[in-house]
Amino acid sequence: MPSRRASRHLDELLIRIVVRLDSRGGARVEEALGSQIDSALLEAVPAPDGGPPAAFVQAVELGLRVAQEEARGVLLRLVTTAQQKLASERDVALARLGRWLGQSRVKPAEAEKARAAEAKLYGEVAEALLGARLELDQVSLVQLT
Repeated sequence: MPSRRASRHLDELLIRIVVRLDSRGGARVEEALGSQIDSALLEAVPAPDGGPPAAFVQAVELGLRVAQEEARGVLLRLVTTAQQKLASERDVALARLGRWLGQSRVKPAEAEKARAAEAKLYGEVAEALLGARLELDQVSLVQLT
């Protein structure tokens, strides 16, 4: 996230996607598996000598592509929601600032300058939200039998 101030508007900063690979070469998002994986006692298994078979690599790459596509959709929804929250916060902040400026009898030119500076700050935060991007943090493969 390019801005700490923008990141506080996102409900989640970690997007977890669980994908099920089937024996017919398919891959689909299946979040219900997440709790099953979380509850399992897992031990890391080293890669086989010579690397994994090509079919295995293709299956994992397919699963990764499906997960990344789903994650992009989740990120888009998170950013959209964050922008809506930010717009509401901006409106409230500008109204509050306007009341304070009016009560303080600030000159109109100075008041407009203060409102413009506040609006600019919210615009920069909104722009930073648009810069949110996905970065692969971890990939795990678990075989459930």
